[in-house]
Amino acid sequence: MKLFELRQLAFVRGLFLPQLLEGPSDVISVIRQFTGGLSLSVAYGIEMKPKDDPYLRMSERAISGLVLAGTPGRWLVDVLPFLKYVPSWFPGAEWKRQGAVWRSWQNDMRTKPFNVALANMEKGTARLSFAIEALQSIGGTASSHDDIELVRDVSATIFVAGAETIASTMGTFFLAMLCYPEAQEKAFAELERVLGPNCLPTFEDKGKLPYITAIMKESLRWQNPNPIAIPNTSTEEDVYKGLRIPKGSIVIGNVWYGTSAA
Repeated sequence: MKLFELRQLAFVRGLFLPQLLEGPSDVISVIRQFTGGLSLSVAYGIEMKPKDDPYLRMSERAISGLVLAGTPGRWLVDVLPFLKYVPSWFPGAEWKRQGAVWRSWQNDMRTKPFNVALANMEKGTARLSFAIEALQSIGGTASSHDDIELVRDVSATIFVAGAETIASTMGTFFLAMLCYPEAQEKAFAELERVLGPNCLPTFEDKGKLPYITAIMKESLRWQNPNPIAIPNTSTEEDVYKGLRIPKGSIVIGNVWYGTSAA
């Protein structure tokens, strides 16, 4: 957490705020550059390029493939599972051909930045990051294949989740401030009262900023990055609130259910 906080403050001061002042009309691009650079740094210790960063493109492609592949009912194989056995050249098996492309995108995102971090560690030039600390804790590159694979996959999760979901939530925050300027005024007044005009908040200030904290939670609730959760399959027959769920049913959680405004 300390690593994340220090990198976050450095990125906010050195990259995010100056870019917002220079180009406020392109807020989404500035947000994506900030969250992508921060996540890449925390996960791998790699510095993102100012423009057209290849790792950011990898994460964007990986997420787009995941969204297309995970949309329930989009492909006939979701309804007729036996179709998974047909060859990729079979008429109507577009999902299988496209799936090979999506898999390559996922593999690039999981392996390429991690391999760079590994190479930097072996050369002794690696910056502090989750991947480096995790590898060192298990014995470095001499560790078992399974342990290295685990570190690689967790690092990729940190990178892609930070680059995409944080960017989505920050975009929602900016939209909310435009739609509700009175909330922006209250938040600004709280910052001025608690921290003054020249300080940025840290994690330690959270308890002293209840209104800012409420805005953060409401940004997550109002426009959730993933309102329809990842589909699951029921392994056994079940009954929920009097409704029968047959074994093998596709179950999709609604993360908005039961939430309330901050």
